[in-house]
Amino acid sequence: MLYWVLSFAGGFVTLVALAIILATILGRRLSPHHTVRATLRIATPIEAVFALIDALEAQPGWDKGVTSVETLAPDGDKVRRRMRMGRNSFVLTDTTREPPSLLVRTIDDEHKFFGGSWTFELSRDGEGTKVVLTERGTITPPIPRFMMKYFVDPAMYLKRQLAAIARALGQEPRISDVQRLA
Repeated sequence: MLYWVLSFAGGFVTLVALAIILATILGRRLSPHHTVRATLRIATPIEAVFALIDALEAQPGWDKGVTSVETLAPDGDKVRRRMRMGRNSFVLTDTTREPPSLLVRTIDDEHKFFGGSWTFELSRDGEGTKVVLTERGTITPPIPRFMMKYFVDPAMYLKRQLAAIARALGQEPRISDVQRLA
């Protein structure tokens, strides 16, 4: 019986090790860069939607995934903030801000796990607003890159963000045009 248990455990460990090696090899062959986009249509004026997105410090009050946001020293004329999502922490820099239609935030993970930018493009849509959110991201480690390509929805965070925006404005999310562009 002990022999069977040890044989099974050894086989399981070998299988896990092979899976990690395979994920590493395949992950290294994938581009670390990706681009995904999703669209939200919401029956709220563009100025109110932009104001909600722009006030990042208030996001923990309406986005359950955000634990805290603290303002950091600016980088020249660029506003910088540290966002915490549970144990994860990263710095967001507002690199382009053109109210009420454009906001670009650069994402810098000090652990160099991921990085990139989120571009919020807002336009009037009848009485409401159309928000197109584009993520241009980089995933540095090969195993998470492999997982994102084959097992995880690459637009997961975009859809979560757009849904949180809609709910913060008292509406059900209407997310469409979810695309992986690269």
